[in-house]
Amino acid sequence: MYEMVNNNKHWTPMISSKGSHEFWSSGGFLNFVKKDANFNEIENNTIRPKHIKIVPVEPGKVAVAMFYAEGSEKQVGRPAVDHYMTRATVVFAKEEGSWKIRAMHWSPMSGGQGTSGVSTEK
Repeated sequence: MYEMVNNNKHWTPMISSKGSHEFWSSGGFLNFVKKDANFNEIENNTIRPKHIKIVPVEPGKVAVAMFYAEGSEKQVGRPAVDHYMTRATVVFAKEEGSWKIRAMHWSPMSGGQGTSGVSTEK
C-alpha cells in the first residue's frame, strides 16, 4: 500500500469505484473521497505500517486491515509532518480482481502527529 503511494505519488488508484468514507488523522469530519479526488502530490513519504492485522470479513471479497503507521510525510503545498504516528483501520473490497479502499479511519497516537490536510478542497 505504501510503496504504491510512493510510486504513484497519490492514493486515488487505490480508492474504490464506489468511493471511500474516511476519517483522517488530521481530525475533522467524515470525508467521502471519490476515485477521481484531486489530492496534493506527495513529495516525500517514509510512513510504514507496523504490527499489521488482517481480518477477513468475507474471504476473498472484503477484509479489514488494522495497523500502526509511523514515519514522515510531505505533500506539495502543505506543511511537512515530521513525526507521523497513527493507528489505522482500512476496509478493502475486491473489485475486478484488485483490492480497493472502501473506508479508512486514521487517529494519531499519543506523542505522534497526524497529517495536515482536512479536506479534498485545495
